[in-house]
Amino acid sequence: MSSFDTFKNKFSTEYGKELNKIRDRIELVLQNAADRDLENELVALLIKDTANAPPKEELQKILVPFLREILESRDQVRRSETEAKRLAKQERDAEIEETAKRARRDDDNSSRKQEAAPRYEMGSAIRETIPVIKKYDDTRVIFDDDDLNGECFIVHGEGENLSPVAGTQVVFSEHIPRANENGKIRKVPFKTEHLRAFLLANTAYLKEADPKISFKDAATVAYLRYLSVTNGLISPDFNPAVSHVSYNDAIELSTEEYDALIDTDADIGVLTGSYRANIRDLFTDLVCCVAYMFRVRGHHYLDDMEVRYGRLFDRCLHPQSSLPLSWLHISRYALHAIFPSVLDDFWKYCKDNTFIAGTLAKRFDCAPAGSSGVLGLLKGVKDIQILIPTALTLSGKQVKLLEEMADKIKADRWCASVNARYYGATRLRIDEDQIGVLASIVLGIYERLAPASELRNAPSIKRLATLAPATGGAIGRIASNTVTDERMRIADAHDVNDNH
Repeated sequence: MSSFDTFKNKFSTEYGKELNKIRDRIELVLQNAADRDLENELVALLIKDTANAPPKEELQKILVPFLREILESRDQVRRSETEAKRLAKQERDAEIEETAKRARRDDDNSSRKQEAAPRYEMGSAIRETIPVIKKYDDTRVIFDDDDLNGECFIVHGEGENLSPVAGTQVVFSEHIPRANENGKIRKVPFKTEHLRAFLLANTAYLKEADPKISFKDAATVAYLRYLSVTNGLISPDFNPAVSHVSYNDAIELSTEEYDALIDTDADIGVLTGSYRANIRDLFTDLVCCVAYMFRVRGHHYLDDMEVRYGRLFDRCLHPQSSLPLSWLHISRYALHAIFPSVLDDFWKYCKDNTFIAGTLAKRFDCAPAGSSGVLGLLKGVKDIQILIPTALTLSGKQVKLLEEMADKIKADRWCASVNARYYGATRLRIDEDQIGVLASIVLGIYERLAPASELRNAPSIKRLATLAPATGGAIGRIASNTVTDERMRIADAHDVNDNH
């Protein structure tokens, strides 16, 4: 029985029929009213919108037992939700702890194996001995030399609370090649049977985590993961602590677990040669688009970021039709396992070697989320000091403080980032109360003189300006009048000259 039906049964048949007319409004009150306001809101609604409502005092008496029942039900739901959150957090913490323990055990085992018989070629950052697994050889799909050894760089003339998420894990067995040093950007060689096994296992593992994803999309995700592995960006051998994160999305399964995932009848021929070539051509731009969004938004993906990713991809001069997956699948399923610091190192590597679109190379020095307000505000301050030197005369202390903060951010890009912890940086404390006055002045002047400017519409500066709204409004009006007067005087001077 619904809350409304329970409620209606408390009243007479005649009055109950009348309640049907305002059912939706009653339901809205029952669902949304705060506990302390529920009785008053219901009484006001019933007296206003029903002709035969009992007197207010009688109505309140009728409501008392019903409201007690509703409030007890709410409390029970809240307790259940709180307990569910507590258990989920406990389970999440246990998983993270287990991952950390496994990483420590792997480090210990790796050290012991290196002492007995070196498993890795020291200094190469690539596992040296990889068993051949012929049983995964299959002639239905021919992986050519470009798949196994080709570059996936475009040479043009000219980026969150990180916790384990279902579907982001990249699975390996001991047979699969991988890098073993965080952040070494270099080629990791694969053989055909390694590539086939990796694609089949990761496609199946993702399909288990997300049954709604199509086989082709899951296989495409697996191929993007493979390109990340071959470029040294993802590996279960990476130590999370070295890259300032608490877990690694790349995991090594036992041979038995890995083999159980692989369906040798699965036809990954959906990844045709031309389709794979297109993915390789786009790979560096796709990775660096994610690096850019993670830096400036602080998240790999949020609901509003699909459109933002699309605009960025357009600026890379790629047709949208060439995009192999949605950005949700690219950023969350395909590339989420790349540690943030490794993601940024790869962006720099591609920029230095002109392996990415010009628009991504130009954005490499962009401010991280959390620091853009300070750096953008400083640009506005410098602009206004040239236009109206007296506008900031009384704010010398705040300007100096802003310049000092900007210098610290320029010296250490990550110190003001919302994700500073993922780069080993100590978070800079930004005195928003002080610089809020400057933001209000800058916004007030831009509102009058340059309303279409990107700086005037920057969310970070708008947020700072709300701390001192009156200051900016007053100075904005004065500045507008000042500049208008100057323009009039200049125009008059021109008229005088023309007349002579």
